[in-house]
Amino acid sequence: MSTPSHDWKPDELGPAFEQLTLDLGTDSEGPVVATVVRYLPEPARHSLFSRLTRSVQPRAENTDVLYVHGWSDYFFQAHLAEYWRAQGARFYALDLRKYGRSLRPGQSPGYIEDLSTYDADIEAALNAIGQLRRGGSKRKLVLMGHSTGGLILSLWLARNPERADALILNSPWLEYQLTSTLRQVVEPVMGLQAKVAPHSRQVNPDLGFNYRTTAAARGGEWEFNETWRPEKAFPVRSAWLKAILAGHTKVAAGLGIKVPILTLLSTHSMLTGRWSEKMREADIVIDVETTAIRAPKLGRRVTVIRVPHALHDIVRRQAEVITRNDQELNWRQAKIDKLTHEVAYYKRHYFGVKAEHLPAEQGQLFEETLAADMAAMTEELAQLSESKPKGQAKRKPLPPEFCFCTEFRFSGYQSTESLHCRQASDNLLPSSLF
Repeated sequence: MSTPSHDWKPDELGPAFEQLTLDLGTDSEGPVVATVVRYLPEPARHSLFSRLTRSVQPRAENTDVLYVHGWSDYFFQAHLAEYWRAQGARFYALDLRKYGRSLRPGQSPGYIEDLSTYDADIEAALNAIGQLRRGGSKRKLVLMGHSTGGLILSLWLARNPERADALILNSPWLEYQLTSTLRQVVEPVMGLQAKVAPHSRQVNPDLGFNYRTTAAARGGEWEFNETWRPEKAFPVRSAWLKAILAGHTKVAAGLGIKVPILTLLSTHSMLTGRWSEKMREADIVIDVETTAIRAPKLGRRVTVIRVPHALHDIVRRQAEVITRNDQELNWRQAKIDKLTHEVAYYKRHYFGVKAEHLPAEQGQLFEETLAADMAAMTEELAQLSESKPKGQAKRKPLPPEFCFCTEFRFSGYQSTESLHCRQASDNLLPSSLF
């Protein structure tokens, strides 16, 4: 089905954003809806010369991007929409049932008893943006999920193969925070409790630290609706946790997704019950090492990129990180250029002096001094060319069985990543896909 254009209404993010409410029927708590947000900026104006010479060629033309948020969250990252639009894509975000724009009075925020229930939300959103199941759109589809949204989209794509052309996971919640062994112990217990009292509350591990790293009021960089994204996460209920653990079990068994998957993770986690300012440069929600090991279970075309200093939401606070890395890279390149020029300059003098008639001792002294200077500069140049930018955390590579060549082929573009796990140093958003 198609959705009439007049059903779209202005969104709180600003004049370039619109939202559409999707009716999903009712459940035990009343009417259920999902909400799609789209970004419609003014068309970019390119010069006649640019159009004639095709010097302006967005890398993601003919592509739709659908973003799904994480637990106790909603879509508010306007800069993410702006990024994708700059690449030529149409950007959409989905607030799942009982989250954000879709949360209704009297509902249990984020509550679900089976993650497959979100299939209806995703299908309704795809229909609304013209990505139909049969006969479908001629446009490519890229799915992007954060945290729990990454888990939801991974499971959906495994059940619905060939519906999307690529999957981008932003710190996906693919495994229980502690260990898979503990998950196997907790899951049956939680299953029994969910049958007896599905709405019973479990211990909420969120102490408000994630809020503190992001909210402008607590030293972060963002302002958002604190009803939809509270300081402490939504109550954890038995049936919801059972559904999450069941999802983790499916991932551990392998999903067999065929399309390219890009997984973005911070270089390290800080999972502790005591606040530290260092949490502003770490993932404090999931265990990134466990996730990096679990990611290859999603499919055979998986790439993991480790991002230094990144929070749980890789794309939420990136201006400072990008600037820091760019400055380091620019400094190194300027130093390399300077040394390369000086080596060439010294070589010209060296061979020039060889052609002149100088006293033997003076000529020998000059040559020795010049040779020593050139050797020192050549060594420094080699070190700069091989060294990594400052600030990149060093870690042991994943075992060989997890490293395999990954190809990204979609949207009419081809790009090959030869490493399964690498560190990002310049662009933290997935432009490498194109």
